[in-house]
Amino acid sequence: LGKVLSNGRGLAASLPLPEAKATLNDAKLEVRYGSQLPAALFDSPQGIHLLSPEGRPRLTVAVPVGDSGLVVVADRPGLSLFQRWQNDARLLVLPLLLGVLLLALLTWKTLRQDRAARAWAETERRFRIAVEAAHCGVWDWDMELGQIRLSDYMARLLDRPAGTVLSTQEMIERVHPRYRDTFVAAMERARSEGQFEVAFPVTTGDGKVRWLDARGRTREDG
Repeated sequence: LGKVLSNGRGLAASLPLPEAKATLNDAKLEVRYGSQLPAALFDSPQGIHLLSPEGRPRLTVAVPVGDSGLVVVADRPGLSLFQRWQNDARLLVLPLLLGVLLLALLTWKTLRQDRAARAWAETERRFRIAVEAAHCGVWDWDMELGQIRLSDYMARLLDRPAGTVLSTQEMIERVHPRYRDTFVAAMERARSEGQFEVAFPVTTGDGKVRWLDARGRTREDG
């Protein structure tokens, strides 16, 4: 853009037009005095919407030319109020939709895990009923916590009250002293190989010896 000033000096200026889908015929570029333009135009590098003489919105950008008091003004057809509302709505709605989808996914995953946990608990309950009906005891050994939960029938076999939870060391001490090393070795194999199988005697409260045959395998709770 070039212009000859009143003092005979030449003035040249250039600036990029705002990005637009409009053709060059729709864009305007001119040099005007800054005093003729609204102050708000200089506070927005992205431009502001001004109404044309025909009452249509146009996106206008102004760049001062040094200290000359002149301003290079570029404008193009702007978006209507409804179109700008649509753009703002997209910016608000899209993140909201993503948040709703993420929440729905987390809810679905949680419900699925809950159903799996309930199904496992029901299967385990039925298993306990079946094995105890066959006069077999059940015990769960939590290796990380070092705790062993006994079923009611298993507690009776070990001469302990119902609902007893033993520590690993307390379980070892229930085994007859001559067979404790064998029992501990079986527990170590369960840790490393995932299988537990050992026969061992325990001493009951009346001094009698009761032989137990224990078998099991490790499982991972996820």
